[in-house]
Amino acid sequence: MVYCSTACSWKGELRSLDNHKQKDCENTVVFCENNCGEINMIRKNLKAHLESKCPNRLHKCPDCGANNQYKNHQLHTKLHCPKRLHSCVHCGENGCFDERTSTHLEVCPKMKIACKKCTQRILRCQLPTHPKECTFEPVPCKYAAVGCKVWPLRKDVKKHEENYQLHLQVTIETVLELKKMLPKPVVPVTYRVTDFDKHKKANRIVHSPPFYISTTGYKMCLRIDANGNDTGEGTHVSVFTCLLAGEYDDYLAWPFVGMVTIKLLNQLENQSHYLKTYKIPADNEASQRVVDGKRGPGYGHLKFTSHADLAHKPRENIQYLKDDTLIFRVSAEAPDYKPWLECTDCV
Repeated sequence: MVYCSTACSWKGELRSLDNHKQKDCENTVVFCENNCGEINMIRKNLKAHLESKCPNRLHKCPDCGANNQYKNHQLHTKLHCPKRLHSCVHCGENGCFDERTSTHLEVCPKMKIACKKCTQRILRCQLPTHPKECTFEPVPCKYAAVGCKVWPLRKDVKKHEENYQLHLQVTIETVLELKKMLPKPVVPVTYRVTDFDKHKKANRIVHSPPFYISTTGYKMCLRIDANGNDTGEGTHVSVFTCLLAGEYDDYLAWPFVGMVTIKLLNQLENQSHYLKTYKIPADNEASQRVVDGKRGPGYGHLKFTSHADLAHKPRENIQYLKDDTLIFRVSAEAPDYKPWLECTDCV
């Protein structure tokens, strides 16, 4: 029987001493399992060493959860941890390393981005306003107002604008198109009533297309009651002019007090036309301004001409109704138009 030489209070047979020292003796000198190089360490201190003192023990990063040797955890925190604090190299704002070096770069306002048109690198926050100065951005030339539809690049716009022959041609074409859009003045307006007999039998009312009495004047149309109206019904053709809501009504004097002349044309020669001239009374509803796109009540003659007078008169070489068609010509004068009130650049 022997005692352990380390004074650990063990007592046993001599043949068991070595086994005791190798496995159980708390005072036996042992080596660190992590090969940290620690010497003169006894077994009873090994556990504390492995848990809190060994530089090679595993250490879990509190931010990313990765395991590293304790002696390297500071290096990991500073250089390798994906969750470590990191400043964006473009905007300088702090954030998680992972986010600052990936998704943040897709939205960072201070990161320089290449313009897809001019390839110039500009700050992302300046991209919305960059087209206003980008040399490769298409822009309208100064002759766009007169019809030029070419959009040259900003870097080429000056050269394009110096093509005076092209822009002269564009201007001429635009002016011609605008002239087509202007309302036609009465010089005078001619209106054909075809299928007159059908209109008369059906007691039908027909209206001419709208027309203006001058370039910027009153708008009206001609109304024909083929079988007459009121006292003229069944025996006469009734003819009226009706005011319409026009584009220039704001600049015109109201009520309308102009003179209206209606001619029924002789279709055999340029004379002996049948005409009547009248002035709409200022207090008559037919002379008032028309609103809401409606048609005015009309003013004219219930007995403009009789049905009998439409027949062919060989002796006088007169025929108003020919090929079942009547031809009217309308003219009007309105002295109260006030051109100085017309606004061409109002806002």
